[in-house]
Amino acid sequence: MKALFESTPRYHWGANENLIFTVYKKGKPQTFAIDPESNTLKRITDGKPAPGADGKPRVVAQGMFSYSPPIREISSPDDKWFAGTDDGNLYFRPTSRDGKETPFTKDSTPDDDYTVLGARWSPDNRYLALRRMDSRGVPTIPLVNWSSADQTVKPWLYSRVGDPIVRQTLVIADRHTGTLSTIKLDPSLAYLHLVSWSPGSRYLYLMATSRLMKRLDLVRIEASTGKADILLSEHSKTNIDGSQSYLFVRGYAPQLTQLHYVTMLPDGRFIWTSERDGWRRLYLYSANGALVRPLTPTHSVVRRVIGYDAADGTVYYIARAETDRPYRNALFGVSIKDGKAKQVASGPRFFHVLMRPDGRYFAFVHGGLHDPTRLDIYSNDGHRIRRVWSGRHATSRFRHGAIDPFTAKAADGKTLIHGLLFKPAGFDAGKKYPVVEIIYAGPQDGIVAHWQGSANYWAGQALASAGFVAVEIDARGTPGRGRAFANAFYGHIGQGEIADHVAALRQVSAARPWMDMRRVGIFGHSWGGYFAARALLKAPELYKAAAASAGPASLRDFRVPIEPYMGCLPKLCPTVYGQGSNVALVPHMTGNLMILQGTADRDVPFGNSMRLISALVKAGKPYQFVAFPGQPHTIYYSSYWWHRIIGFFKQNLGAAR
Repeated sequence: MKALFESTPRYHWGANENLIFTVYKKGKPQTFAIDPESNTLKRITDGKPAPGADGKPRVVAQGMFSYSPPIREISSPDDKWFAGTDDGNLYFRPTSRDGKETPFTKDSTPDDDYTVLGARWSPDNRYLALRRMDSRGVPTIPLVNWSSADQTVKPWLYSRVGDPIVRQTLVIADRHTGTLSTIKLDPSLAYLHLVSWSPGSRYLYLMATSRLMKRLDLVRIEASTGKADILLSEHSKTNIDGSQSYLFVRGYAPQLTQLHYVTMLPDGRFIWTSERDGWRRLYLYSANGALVRPLTPTHSVVRRVIGYDAADGTVYYIARAETDRPYRNALFGVSIKDGKAKQVASGPRFFHVLMRPDGRYFAFVHGGLHDPTRLDIYSNDGHRIRRVWSGRHATSRFRHGAIDPFTAKAADGKTLIHGLLFKPAGFDAGKKYPVVEIIYAGPQDGIVAHWQGSANYWAGQALASAGFVAVEIDARGTPGRGRAFANAFYGHIGQGEIADHVAALRQVSAARPWMDMRRVGIFGHSWGGYFAARALLKAPELYKAAAASAGPASLRDFRVPIEPYMGCLPKLCPTVYGQGSNVALVPHMTGNLMILQGTADRDVPFGNSMRLISALVKAGKPYQFVAFPGQPHTIYYSSYWWHRIIGFFKQNLGAAR
């Protein structure tokens, strides 16, 4: 089917247990169904239709970020009802064509309203659990429409580190009685995440965390009485989960749901994810919250749970496959009955793994650096049933040289870190090439590409195609290597990360004389924008040019998701926050800096660039600034963004010599 398809397909398991997938040929969708039992394929006109008169739930609110999907109504398990909000008040409406909204609440105000984001229907369609969001006293930022004649201003809720945050309250709406119950929880638990209901609709399960993520509770709530019992309370001196802590913050409910941090079993037992011993493992607990046993081995790193097969008691998950290749993943299954594990499929990288509801088959996109991205169907005993699709990504149009994975020692002289090097197009070992590092360095994600579908793979190839040696490094402080590795800079972000990158580049270039270490640049976006500027400011002996895209100007300018990685709020530890300021280092800048940002950025506000530029002007330092009027945080989708970055490095680093 390779010749037929141009883009990665969309897919889901249909009601008849066939895999429904849609691909595009010349921009037109083509939808097929595969029966994994008979391994037969047929073309169909469409997949499973969504409920509702217009074929889909209505949009009721904006997502928190520009890249977040809009918040839509959620349908009841029997597909007969929608729940949504109108002006912040909860309503229900039938999914029939003439279904009209029936208001359920009337007490919402602009700064104290209800949200169906992350809400959960009970299996019997009677209850809806949702959150009330009180934003009174929470700061706002101005989003200015600079392109309009009147330059209209829209306020947007935004909490920087230490600011007041939205207060969340759990409520349960009883559609049968028309009553709304407010559930009393520990007020020190700042973030709430609704997990699921028990099969009989008696209990709701909820995860709740403290603001700094040093405590995480699993709470069982009886719907009829509102009684809340803590089944499990996990505590940590740092944060509960080094790389995933930020997902508990408001706005990330869909991503946290996909992670399956806790999996409730039909009999009330549950599978819990924890880094308590330094490695993300799975644990089986009784219905009353007593530990039964660990399910995954020591030193394993579970990426996420895929699903649970109740028929044979097997939980399936993605985890590290090899200790000496820490970023290589595999799909595993482990029995909760006897703890026996099996490997279903190897990655090395998985994207969008879907288990058929009966647990017998899996559909997933996976690939590697040297393997094409493909969509496969596997049985749960590890046999590939069918290769549904295999394709090439847009990066194949670039001219580039070899791609070389490498390892190096961190600045501590002992910790092994991993990276990836892209050789330039038309590589000639007799020449000297300028070097550009792509950086992120945040604790929640890595930068090193592991498959051809990665945006970081695209970036590396694009730089190599332009004549640079492109380098990506996952140093200490990044995820995927256990708690100690991820928390290497816990409490003092910005203080040690750049030293690791400098050490790695020095070691890599020592064996590659064609890397011109007198001409090294660096660029990054968001957290990477902060660290790109920081590299230029803290290691001017190495980095001569930096392109900082949409990066905070200082640690105090970060949003609240950074708090769990600092372990304190600025008023209690002002010194460590102050040490992470890029603004304070501007007077010592010697290299060339380009700043890029969208004026409508709701993630890293436009004011960050203005504060950094103010410091540059005050210190008399030259700089380049590229504004993207009306654009949000995702300016990297603009071809102009990439054009300016490539041009900047050509101007300041030159070509091969």
